[in-house]
Amino acid sequence: MPRTTQIYIERSFGNLDAYSQFVSIENGVVGDSGQITPESESDLETKLRALRQAEVFARLDRKSRRLLAFGSRWFHANAGQEIFSKGDEADAAYLCVKGHASLFWQKTTDEKDEVVDVHPGRMVGDLSTVV
Repeated sequence: MPRTTQIYIERSFGNLDAYSQFVSIENGVVGDSGQITPESESDLETKLRALRQAEVFARLDRKSRRLLAFGSRWFHANAGQEIFSKGDEADAAYLCVKGHASLFWQKTTDEKDEVVDVHPGRMVGDLSTVV
C-alpha cells in the first residue's frame, strides 16, 4: 500500500529492528522513542537546535521537543519549487531553518500576490486540525 503508515499497539514487541520507529508509553507518559544510532544522534541534535531556535517551539519542554525532532524529517526545496497549494491534502507543517521562502495567494492563473516572506524560525504549512 503506497503512502501508508501502519501503527501497531502491543504490550511488547519481540524484534524492534523490524520497525522503522517505536514509541514507548508507560502510565500515559511517552518514554524513549525510536532507535537512535550514533549517526542519527547528530542529526537529531541538529533538529533539536533548530526547534529550540524557533519561537513557536522554544517553550516546549525538552521531552516534547525531542519527540517532535525524532518524528520530523528534513526537506530541501529548490528555488521556485511549489511546496503546497490550495486544495492539497492538509498533512504537513514546515519550519524554515535556512534560506527564505514566500507564500503567495493565486488570484488568477497569471496573477498572484505575495502574502508573507518566510525566514528562518518561521513555521508555515498546510497542517489541518479537525475538531
